[in-house]
Amino acid sequence: GNDRENNSHRAGKNPRQGMKSVHNMLGMLQTIVLRRNGQARTAVAEFCQTHQPSQVLPKGNAPTIRSRMARWSLLSSRGCSTHFGGSALQKEFEKTKVV
Repeated sequence: GNDRENNSHRAGKNPRQGMKSVHNMLGMLQTIVLRRNGQARTAVAEFCQTHQPSQVLPKGNAPTIRSRMARWSLLSSRGCSTHFGGSALQKEFEKTKVV
């Protein structure tokens, strides 16, 4: 009867129905503020902000996170992402005093 039809997922007919899946994700927002030589710290500055797309991580471990951060970082300890100019942008940053 109706009880059997309503409980069919318990009998193994559709074991995935109602199951939830949890995934590790990474989303980043990076801001770089530029001030000209001699500009006071309180002066209006130029800035750039990038939003990296949220990504499902196959593994939520440190090497995977570092890999994704390097892929989408405007400027990081590994240099500049190829998405933003790669080594050409890195050379421009090397000319700039970073504080």
